[in-house]
Amino acid sequence: MDTSEDGSDDQGEPNMDFINPLDSMRTFEDAAVFIQKWYQKDSAHNATDFATDFPAVVERSLLIRRTLISLRKAKGFSPETTVDEDGKAKMQEIRKVHKRIYTTRLFETHDDYLINFFLNLMRACSQVEDCPLIIIRILCNHLGWLSRDGKLTINENH
Repeated sequence: MDTSEDGSDDQGEPNMDFINPLDSMRTFEDAAVFIQKWYQKDSAHNATDFATDFPAVVERSLLIRRTLISLRKAKGFSPETTVDEDGKAKMQEIRKVHKRIYTTRLFETHDDYLINFFLNLMRACSQVEDCPLIIIRILCNHLGWLSRDGKLTINENH
């Protein structure tokens, strides 16, 4: 295991070539297929890379959520009242991003958003043929770590 000069573990920087394409994914199924292809056995990428990269995906999704909620609140919208009667986005910025996995549903709470993000991604990965099971396990572990570290509260409604 690599360690830095001070003896601590060297986590490494997340791979932006993995993280950036997820910004444009329209469905969790698309994201799962991308993840499966990125981490194929003949690829240079592995489960350790995913464990390093995925926390940055989560942080990015939360940053996007916070930004959009702030913009929407400034315009008088709640996270869930962003479409009109015809299903069209009410705000220009919503029209641009509202069909992406990070923003399809922002939910009223941070906890609901995270749990649904994780569950949707786990479900999609479990349905993709040849998606390594270790990916789903890493997702489960990360969800557990967030809960353990107090960054996520799981209750009976989840």
